[in-house]
Amino acid sequence: GAATVSIRSVRTAMRPYWWLRSAALGRMVAEFVIPYPPGLLLLAPGELIDPSAQRAIDVLPGAGRNIVGPADAKLHSLRVLMRLNG
Repeated sequence: GAATVSIRSVRTAMRPYWWLRSAALGRMVAEFVIPYPPGLLLLAPGELIDPSAQRAIDVLPGAGRNIVGPADAKLHSLRVLMRLNG
């Protein structure tokens, strides 16, 4: 399964930044990614983008699906989390 962290630890230890979708593998996502239809959650904040999720987000933009959640609905980029120093 995907590794997750608590929302509290995300808020206190990390900050979101933009990352190209094509290079997101292994990053921790900072926003929901929900393809519609069918409207089932693909990624939630705090989840690692594993190879299966990376393949899905690579094909979704060209598959005629609406994407709910990301600020960039065309999925050119995703908000991912970066650890703060200290």
